[in-house]
Amino acid sequence: MSNEKKYSAFTIHNADGSWVARVVRRKTSKGSVVERERVGFDSQETAQTWASEQLTLYLVQRKERTAQNNAKRSAHRIRQAERAALVGKYSYRELAERSEHELDCRAEFKAKTELLWQEIAFRMLKEDDSDDEAFAEADVRVGRTYQERMDKAKSGLLDTVAFGTRQMAFANAQFLVQQAVGNLAK
Repeated sequence: MSNEKKYSAFTIHNADGSWVARVVRRKTSKGSVVERERVGFDSQETAQTWASEQLTLYLVQRKERTAQNNAKRSAHRIRQAERAALVGKYSYRELAERSEHELDCRAEFKAKTELLWQEIAFRMLKEDDSDDEAFAEADVRVGRTYQERMDKAKSGLLDTVAFGTRQMAFANAQFLVQQAVGNLAK
């Protein structure tokens, strides 16, 4: 909705021998809000002049407030992105140690351990293990509950499991690239 439609109104009317001027903002399609009001003008012209000046002043102040809020919001988003980048670099052990007091570390820990669990289960399924076997192996390696995962992370075990899983994924990727190159050479 543009400012022109929302803030372009002021009303002037005569009440008990004096003029009343109001700057009106459109709140909804059916309702409006009086932003500024002044009573007791001697003539319609002075009331209209005051209302016109106040509308212009209100629009300028509103624009400044919006710019300030946008700047604050933008700075907040930048701080959040920087913090997320920092938290993303923490090891499982660091995340576990910090998750008690830092909510973003707790959320990152939960997300990373769940992805690690899924990766291990996927690798087991890929090797033709049954669902139950794959899930049991993922439970053993990563932990089934949050507390089990937390204990394994604090002991450093999850960092070791994650490193091994990354090495397996890297070796698998190299194998696939070699196969593709071999198929192209034929």
